[in-house]
Amino acid sequence: MPRFVCRHQNRPLSFDGARPPPGGILATSRSGACQGRWLRATNRHAAVVGGAMAQWILRAEGVNFDATLLDTSDLSTVRGASLALLRLDEVIQGALGGGVGVRKLFSGASQCAFVFEAPDAPAAEGLRGKAERALRQNGTGLPTAHLCVMVDVAPLAGEGLSAELAALAVAEARNRTRQFRSWTLDPVPPELGATRADALDRTRPASTVIRRPAGAGDQMEELPVSRAVKAKRDFGRNARQGFYRTPAGLGGEAAQRILGADDRLRFTDSIEDIVASPPEGLPLSVCGKVALVYADGNGFGAKVRQVGPERFGAELAARRRDLLAAVLSWYAQGAKGPHWRHFATVDGDDRLCLRFETLLWGGDEFAFAMPAWLVFPFLEGLFSMTAGWTVHAADGAALPLTHAAGVAVANRKTPIRQLLTIAKAAADLSKGAGITGEDSVAFEIFESLTPPDLGDGLSPLRGRTYGADARLDACLAIPGGAFRTLADGLSNLAAREGFPRSQLYGALRAARDRASAAGEKARSLFAQEAADAAGRHLDAYKLRPGGLEAVELLRANLPPACAGIERPLPVALALIAQLWDYAQASQIIDTMPVEASELAA
Repeated sequence: MPRFVCRHQNRPLSFDGARPPPGGILATSRSGACQGRWLRATNRHAAVVGGAMAQWILRAEGVNFDATLLDTSDLSTVRGASLALLRLDEVIQGALGGGVGVRKLFSGASQCAFVFEAPDAPAAEGLRGKAERALRQNGTGLPTAHLCVMVDVAPLAGEGLSAELAALAVAEARNRTRQFRSWTLDPVPPELGATRADALDRTRPASTVIRRPAGAGDQMEELPVSRAVKAKRDFGRNARQGFYRTPAGLGGEAAQRILGADDRLRFTDSIEDIVASPPEGLPLSVCGKVALVYADGNGFGAKVRQVGPERFGAELAARRRDLLAAVLSWYAQGAKGPHWRHFATVDGDDRLCLRFETLLWGGDEFAFAMPAWLVFPFLEGLFSMTAGWTVHAADGAALPLTHAAGVAVANRKTPIRQLLTIAKAAADLSKGAGITGEDSVAFEIFESLTPPDLGDGLSPLRGRTYGADARLDACLAIPGGAFRTLADGLSNLAAREGFPRSQLYGALRAARDRASAAGEKARSLFAQEAADAAGRHLDAYKLRPGGLEAVELLRANLPPACAGIERPLPVALALIAQLWDYAQASQIIDTMPVEASELAA
């Protein structure tokens, strides 16, 4: 039977087997309600298609993040852009309509894809344009008009996984072509009343103002900002508390079980709030430090091709929800326990605000911000929970899901953009070193220096610190499956009968001095002379009372290395020195729970 499509609703229809006259079409009202009268094909409100409709794939992706997501250091503004990108699929689906023939393939982070039906290429292009216009409008409640989103379509030739993957590849290529032919940021329209630049992004003309807290007490300040920054910031402030209750987060019921329904548990509003009023007893080097944890899937693209985008996305989303439920449950329970100040602060209304922020979520990657004193128990729980993650191919084979993580630790005043860039670069360098078959994490810790802008990448900075060597990136990665071993080892070394920290620094100084004397570039810790000097320092310490036992304890608790990697002794000692305070800061905190499926159910 022929299928008749109402262009107002893109909804296939049939009328009791009735056959239209030659060239006839099913009439519709301007509102899209089909009236059941047959009219001539000249009617511009409807069309008839003989036989099956053609299928198409629409793919949308947010791009140019430096100009739209990380263009300010204001946490609410970054949050607003990030959560709007996460909900692109809602806008796209609204533009395509929810009728027969529209099916979501996947959505996550800043990407989504749909299968839809259209009679021909002009009709498919019309729906693409409709979706693009919906993203550029402000009526959706999302600040997508101030983001940069590429939308393209490709014909779906045939059925099955191979046809979907081929069409997705074409649509992605068209996304890239459109991106390279477009402005990184659309030209800013003139604002005749603007006399100053945006105080937060320092680029766009400031045509409006925002109010935000200034100093102590209830003091507020007005800042001139652009329409783009205000829209993203307003959305981010409103979404701060509600994101976890949406389908993109946990959903209402699961979030209510974990966070409660009375808004007693809220979330901090800024990076400075995350580390404000730290608990007593922390090492001074940890106070005031924020940790940004970024993780990206290893080879997820290849697994999508094996499993299929729809199935892969559904299975990954279920595991991601379990992870988020575990994180929030850990925070909520900690905030109600004796060490609540590690997990929360108190706002002006005497409500507990959890020291936690979700910066990126969905898809292959995620990023969280938290106090540096929680990063060790968080990572221990993260890797314990994700250790058994798999997705299932069409033949039933279980494919393991692993992640490369990067952690940037720096002063609370460090811009979010820098923290995220550094953490992502650390994860990418681990992947580039070939560590893709297991979970891994690499730390970049800045004690007193301001983190640099990585215009030339992270490798030169690492080279200046450790010495240039082909093994450097692989040696700095720590296997996620052995993270608990690392934490226990550092705890053993810091115990009363452990290894003296002064001797740790003494061995590192000996390695540095010897490598420098040998003429090695940047006093490389990879030089054999450095390893020999550190070994001699430890051998000399063995002759002191208790020294033999202490050195044996040190060598038994060196940081674990990823598979196939032999880490030189000076590099291992440098890792211990870097991580020492951060491992000790959380000794009294329970590790993040592993079982969370019941909480997220």
